[in-house]
Amino acid sequence: MNASSERGIDEVRNKIQQFASTTALFGQYKVLLLDEADNLTADAQKALRHLIEQYQNNCRFVLTANYPYKLIDPLRSRLQEYNFTFPSEGKTIKTQFTKRVLDILVKEEVQMSKSGLPIIQDLIDLYYPNWRKVIHQLQRICSSGKVDHGVVAKVKNEHISTLFEYMKTKNFTSVRNWMAENMASGVESADIVSLVYNNMKDFLEPASIPQCVLILADYQQKAAVVANQEVNNVAMSVEMMMSLQFK
Repeated sequence: MNASSERGIDEVRNKIQQFASTTALFGQYKVLLLDEADNLTADAQKALRHLIEQYQNNCRFVLTANYPYKLIDPLRSRLQEYNFTFPSEGKTIKTQFTKRVLDILVKEEVQMSKSGLPIIQDLIDLYYPNWRKVIHQLQRICSSGKVDHGVVAKVKNEHISTLFEYMKTKNFTSVRNWMAENMASGVESADIVSLVYNNMKDFLEPASIPQCVLILADYQQKAAVVANQEVNNVAMSVEMMMSLQFK
């Protein structure tokens, strides 16, 4: 089941209970996979907790979650957790995905010279391990039927590493322009905060990371009440720019 679309207590009580309560054809365990279970409502999670105990001899429950902290503790305590992470470098994985990208370009009949390979590798380095984002940007830079170097340059300028570079050099105008262009193109304020949080270890001195977390938390709270999200994000960037030490 896709818990993003079937997330309420009615689905748990009706569909899930009906499946878990019946016996498998050959007496083996049934298996219920709840994809993106972190989207289940609180009431649905409480009901699911009861079903896991009630039908543990008949059905096994597998839950996937992008944000496991959204699952209530009584439910998590009834499950064995497995965390899947990517290595920070991931050279082997990047090489495998580069081959996959090249295969996509061949099938889509996109023209690419030898000089285009480093561009593809740079794109993978920028968004690793977010393969969905790589594919999305790949479609963007190849929309003309060939690798468009001008669009590639724009993609790189939009990346969070560029914002860190502007903050490091205390280039306020570029910081403001970066924020305005990205938010105008549909990037949410919360996404920018997440990008800074997830990438700060690569651009900040270790001693500045705790201060950066406090700044992000402060402006994330302010985002709930401010009239202009862009101004709030620019103010956040300015405080980071003036308070933090960059590598």
